Amino acid sequence: MAASEAHADSWLLPKRQKFFSPDKIYRVEVIPNTDAKHGANASTARAVFSVRGSLGRYRPKARFALFNSVAPVRVIVSGDGKYLAAFDNWYRVGYGDNVVAIYRTDGALIAKFGLEDLFTAEDIQTFPKSVSSIWWGQDHRLNGQNQLVLRCFANGKSEYGELLIDLATGKPVEPKRHLLSKSHPSPHVIRLLPAPEPLPAPSTDPGLVRCAEGEADRFDAEGRVNLPSKQVVRAAKSPLPFVYPPLARAARIQGVVVADILLNAAGRVTCARIRSGHPLIRGAALDGLLAQQFEAGLVTGPPVASAVMIEFLLATPER
Repeated sequence: MAASEAHADSWLLPKRQKFFSPDKIYRVEVIPNTDAKHGANASTARAVFSVRGSLGRYRPKARFALFNSVAPVRVIVSGDGKYLAAFDNWYRVGYGDNVVAIYRTDGALIAKFGLEDLFTAEDIQTFPKSVSSIWWGQDHRLNGQNQLVLRCFANGKSEYGELLIDLATGKPVEPKRHLLSKSHPSPHVIRLLPAPEPLPAPSTDPGLVRCAEGEADRFDAEGRVNLPSKQVVRAAKSPLPFVYPPLARAARIQGVVVADILLNAAGRVTCARIRSGHPLIRGAALDGLLAQQFEAGLVTGPPVASAVMIEFLLATPER
């Protein structure tokens, strides 16, 4: 298998960065070790964990060292303020034994991982590369079960796989195995289709509604306009961004997910809401819908709604 092509890249000097929990109550400020690249006798990057008080001011609760010689590239802070996850090393993404590091917000290290701890050698070989870095993933997030969701990329970032890590224990939810079909093909078909009639009732579970950053759930807004499902599906651009979830593929789960979407004038999905579908494929449907691009011009004015169906089919039994 050919290794992915390497490209040139450049880095700016790291600066102090602030990262927040979703509700902005908790904050982690990362203080980079700017002398590390020049060989000075400095230690590591540091973090300050703070909590917002009643007057809106952040009060430091803990200060601690990070396992990054310069700085992490990104940090995620959990909504309950108990955990943070730091990703990669400034100047050298994808290298080292701390590509992912999970801490308690008192500074205690729960777990840290190199790429080889999380992914197969075949998957790692497919990750995009530059002169200094392995650009293995982005858009990592926390789900509603206090799990870290890592998203890795291959094939020019047109394909991704996801891996779950429990924050409290720092242990992956499933054993290491192939996540990307380019390294380990698994025949399957995913299709975007018009929604069936009559439509299933929408779910009342807030966890089954997902919106793009900065967008609001307006599915139940008064005077909402609806686009015909067939018209929307015809306007979908290729390739489709949906990925068959590894757990569903391993469990031989297939079927359909029916969902509502809000579509804006640029052809982007601002929000998606599940109506029905198996739990192991619903998340992939939401992720794919938010990444799906439609032709611009279907909508004029505020986002409008439509319903669609995503079909997940395993073409042949895996051997």
